[in-house]
Amino acid sequence: MPTPSTPPHRVPLWTWIVGAAVLIPSILGFANKFLDLMIVAQGDEEGAFALTPMINYLLATAGFFCMLMWAVAQGAFYDLNSPSQSMFENELELERRSAAHKSS
Repeated sequence: MPTPSTPPHRVPLWTWIVGAAVLIPSILGFANKFLDLMIVAQGDEEGAFALTPMINYLLATAGFFCMLMWAVAQGAFYDLNSPSQSMFENELELERRSAAHKSS
């Protein structure tokens, strides 16, 4: 027996707009810091004091990227609605038990 196919999930336009508003400046900032690192790495004496903060910035970025990839690999973004549904069902069950306990 064939199962009915579900239509593909569409992402709302505002999600794309907010994503672009966050990602574009972040990417530009990262590119700017990376360019600064390359200039300092080539021997620019004036920017040598900034080498440690730039390396810290790159390591933090790599760490967050690794955490994001780990979360994606673990399926953290696969089903976003089930946890909220189970919390709601648990709350209803607790209210039902509380009402039954009060009435007895």
